[in-house]
Amino acid sequence: MQLVNKPITRRNLVRAVLEFTQFPLRFWHRVVKTPMCWLWAGKKKNGYGSISRTYSGKEKYLYAHQISFLLSGKALPMGQHVLHHCDIKACVRPDHLYAGTHQQNMRDAALRGRMATGLRHGTRTHPESIQRGEKRWCAKLSDDDVYFIRKFYKHHDSKFGARALARRFGTKSGSYIVAVARHRSRQDLL
Repeated sequence: MQLVNKPITRRNLVRAVLEFTQFPLRFWHRVVKTPMCWLWAGKKKNGYGSISRTYSGKEKYLYAHQISFLLSGKALPMGQHVLHHCDIKACVRPDHLYAGTHQQNMRDAALRGRMATGLRHGTRTHPESIQRGEKRWCAKLSDDDVYFIRKFYKHHDSKFGARALARRFGTKSGSYIVAVARHRSRQDLL
């Protein structure tokens, strides 16, 4: 299969690589067979075995476990991913691989403890990395604006009421101003 007049998709690229006659021999030459898993000894990307090929001037990466799955004669339906039973990213043993959806992959990761949740989540272990206040990309008010609103907001005064302040600061409604004034929003500032 040549990639002439075909979009360079991962599926077309995999087909083109698999049709290269020497490919299976070269592929299995880079596999170290252990009693449990068959580990990819070639290049790795994020822990997964990878093979890079350049087509039309673009470098594309193929994952070794996907190639192994297809070389074993199994079909990969559209929208499916190749998942591991053994949870070892470098494993290319065909009987450790199965087709599944992204949702199944995320559920398996959570059940097997491969996802950081609760106290292990990055927001808990590195709270300083969370953007707060006016540093957030979606911040509507600067810190000075928040201080002004909290100092001058009065529930019944039309001069500094919620609607007037909303117009002044360019927010859509007064409810956000009320939330800021009552410390329900922007709690990073006291």
